[in-house]
This record gives sequence, structure tokens and C-alpha cells, in this order.
Amino acid sequence: MGNMNIGGIAGSVSGGTIKNSSFGGAIILNADFDRYVAGVLKNVNVGGIVGKAQNAILDNVTSDAKIYIRDVKKFAALENALDKAIDNKGRLQLAKLELEGIKSEIGKPGMAVKVERFLNIVNGVRDVVEPFVPYLMSLVP
Repeated sequence: MGNMNIGGIAGSVSGGTIKNSSFGGAIILNADFDRYVAGVLKNVNVGGIVGKAQNAILDNVTSDAKIYIRDVKKFAALENALDKAIDNKGRLQLAKLELEGIKSEIGKPGMAVKVERFLNIVNGVRDVVEPFVPYLMSLVP
């Protein structure tokens, strides 16, 4: 598998110069969160300015990029855990609706409120949701 290089300004730079530039936004990567954080996805390079740079000059560049990982497998596992743990259909539907909002609004303002609201809804099954909390918190700007 080849490399995937993602950057706010350039995916990759080899022997070039990026000068007097800035990036301010969100980069949302669809990947396996645990594998990415563990460094298993060695072919994926993500950066606020440049994903991968070799013999490059970065002069007077800034970035306040936020990099998020939308992990469909983790969201599916969380939904599955909720299906098994919540027997109240209305509460389950509300939790899934909030979770869908989290998934679709990654990197946008209000994410902290969405995650907090979700955690309040599923408070009764905290032990089931707890393994997913670090991931959900990683989505908060």
C-alpha cells in the first residue's frame, strides 16, 4: 500500500519551499483511531501544514489545525454496545441520534456540548460506554 499524505497546505513536499502561509481549519481523517494512535498506520502522514516533508523549507508558516479521526468501526462498536445495554427504546433512540450528531459534526463548534449530552443520556450504562470516552473526547476541539 502506498503512502497517504494529508496536510493543511500540502500533502507532501520534497525539495520545495512553503513560505508565508497559514492554515486554520479541521482535517478529518476516516481511519481506525486505535491503529493510528498506536502508529500502526505507518503509511498515513497527517500534518497541519504538510503531511510529509523531505528536504523542504517551511518559512514563516503557521497552523492552528485540528486533526480528528472519524472511526466508523469505533462508532459501530459503540452503537452495538448501546443496543445490548439499553433496554429503553426511547432512550436508545435518543442516544443513537446524539451519537449520529457527534459523528457528522466532528470538528465543528458545539462538539463538547454534544458529547456531554450523549454521556448524560447513557449515564445508566456508564461501564459499557467508558472504554469509548477517550475517543469521544478526542473529537472535542
